[in-house]
Amino acid sequence: MSTRPLGVSNLPLNGTLAGFVNGDTAASVLAGSLRWSTTAGSNTAAGLYPIVGSGLQVPSGNYVLAQATSNAVGLRITGTPLPAAPSLFLESARPSSEIGNGTCQPGRHEAQGFCHCCNKDAAISNAAPGIAGPTASE
Repeated sequence: MSTRPLGVSNLPLNGTLAGFVNGDTAASVLAGSLRWSTTAGSNTAAGLYPIVGSGLQVPSGNYVLAQATSNAVGLRITGTPLPAAPSLFLESARPSSEIGNGTCQPGRHEAQGFCHCCNKDAAISNAAPGIAGPTASE
């Protein structure tokens, strides 16, 4: 079984072929190119996922290719997802004298003689003490 952590891309998958008899080998009885794949991607939830071999044919018809039962749960993804980052505001307080001169836009709030500005795309807060900021619903 292959194991990888949640949120990481799959490493190259591999496996083995078994069950040949009478001196036969994969090279002597199979045609094509062996590929291993899975339905799990880098954003797939933790759990068990199949690893599937494909791309080979048996021209002689002397063998039947079948997936090993263990392939159905050949990849284990471990871990828990990280919580989504909270949406924060960049807040700054400016003297109310700056209201209307273009320096305190958008989302302007006035309190205690200050113009309170917010930027929803920033991730830090540096508001002046005592000034209430906007909420996410505004």
